[in-house]
Amino acid sequence: MRVKDKNRDVLSYILYPKVVEDYFKKREEYGYIVRLGSHVFFHGLAVGETNKVNIEDGKTLVIKYIGKGEADEEGMRTVSFELNGIRRDVKVLDKSLSGTVVFARMADPDVEGEVGTSIPGSVSKVNVKVGDTVEVNQVLAVIEAMKMETSVVAPIAGKIKEILVNPGQSVKSGELLVIVEPVE
Repeated sequence: MRVKDKNRDVLSYILYPKVVEDYFKKREEYGYIVRLGSHVFFHGLAVGETNKVNIEDGKTLVIKYIGKGEADEEGMRTVSFELNGIRRDVKVLDKSLSGTVVFARMADPDVEGEVGTSIPGSVSKVNVKVGDTVEVNQVLAVIEAMKMETSVVAPIAGKIKEILVNPGQSVKSGELLVIVEPVE
């Protein structure tokens, strides 16, 4: 950053501290956004609208917004656009649905009692209930994927504190299934 830019940032902060803080937060989240037109940044593109974005001297992206699909059960939408004439589809989380969508809780591998599934599939059996005592490698649940079954086993000995899935429920890879509380 040049000295002239630093001086402008300091002066801007003195005059408008809240605005400058918001600007730097957005810049950290979205990158260098100055090259985007204000109407595009604040309102987005309308369906069918095309916008040219100079990403650096001599490099221009031509972006045409095609539209968005319906939200799936996880709150994801497919957003379709053309980038320099080539169609792209991107799945994006629709944050406006946060109150109506239940997000899957993922198992934390650093927490010893959180048991997740290694594959996506459907829960075919849950072999334990809350309060049961389990041993290491005891089968807690069975996940079915493509007509094959995979056993989910207890990584530690302990007591079942919580069960977060039911038979027939679809699960993602890494999704939290059971919490085992270590018994000392």
